[in-house]
Amino acid sequence: MKLHSFLSRVALLCNVLFVYCWLMQKTTVSVISSKDVNAVILILGYLTSPFLNMAINIWWLILLTKKQRPLTPTWLLRTNLTLFIFQVLVLVMA
Repeated sequence: MKLHSFLSRVALLCNVLFVYCWLMQKTTVSVISSKDVNAVILILGYLTSPFLNMAINIWWLILLTKKQRPLTPTWLLRTNLTLFIFQVLVLVMA
């Protein structure tokens, strides 16, 4: 259960980077000038975030069907689910 809580927090950070990548794609202004940092942000935002978010939400669904309570706060679960829906919409519309 501690692993689920840790991965939920990592997924939240990756989701924030996904939103950052999406905003940078829509605008031409780059806040970070380092190409190496931008490459890491792109990998964590666009590649890691959807898969990690999907895994966390499936894990949460399995815990819900087993009637077990995850250690993760409810706001974090809801935020990850909302951002996962946003990710699906962005990736399908692209």
